Amino acid sequence: MFKGDYKIAINRAGQNETDWHLFNIKTDPGETTDLAQQMLADYEVYVQTNNVLPMSERAGGILGGARRQQ
Repeated sequence: MFKGDYKIAINRAGQNETDWHLFNIKTDPGETTDLAQQMLADYEVYVQTNNVLPMSERAGGILGGARRQQ
């Protein structure tokens, strides 16, 4: 999926892939630098700084799944 300069993708060809990958396709058209972990780390700082409450397991979604894997 694309939004602005970013692309988020998951490769489920073998059904073993569970990690999402985030790329800035403007600055990294070859998709060599996965920004997903850095974005999650930035989000964790945001959570601590702004006292964000944890997401419920029922909410799930992309971020919920990514955070549980860490």
